[in-house]
Amino acid sequence: MAPLKRPAASQQVPSPKKRVTMLTDDAAPNQHATMLKDNAGPVHLMQEVSLAVSASSVPQTVKEMLIVSMNESLGVDKESRHGLQGEVVHMIESVLLDEEKKLEQMVQDTQKAFQESNSAKVSQGALLEVFQSTAEEKTQELNAKQADLATAEKDIEAKVNACKVAEQSLSTLRVKPMLPLKRRRSWKLPWQMS
Repeated sequence: MAPLKRPAASQQVPSPKKRVTMLTDDAAPNQHATMLKDNAGPVHLMQEVSLAVSASSVPQTVKEMLIVSMNESLGVDKESRHGLQGEVVHMIESVLLDEEKKLEQMVQDTQKAFQESNSAKVSQGALLEVFQSTAEEKTQELNAKQADLATAEKDIEAKVNACKVAEQSLSTLRVKPMLPLKRRRSWKLPWQMS
């Protein structure tokens, strides 16, 4: 009888519990191949930490190193960690704290910019109201001056018509000018002659 052979190792399917979160070579920094391990702890927390580390501003090689070694260090109880595992945890903590500070600063800057834009909006709103009231006053002044101008044009037109009527009546009244009277000779008395 032939001896029974053991099945090949490559045909064995790993159990779904043995997974580790790793950054794959062909994946973008924010995309992870997720794998669990028996002692990995809460998986969703590990995934969040992994995403936070991959989104940090540290160099890509440091991100990869921290993500790969995360399960071996964070997945182990604090009391049973090796010194190197404690250092990895400390590095992950410092990266996350730095990112937290950057995010807090970003929030503060955004709030400050928002407050400045609100104050600018309020001051621009006040200026807008002033300009609108000034524009209304100027519009009223313009309307009044246009009315005065229309009245003045009517007066001028009436006076021009009156002048035309006066010229016509003057032309009808005109008489030919009289010729100058001839100078009469005056007779002088002899004692008046000199």
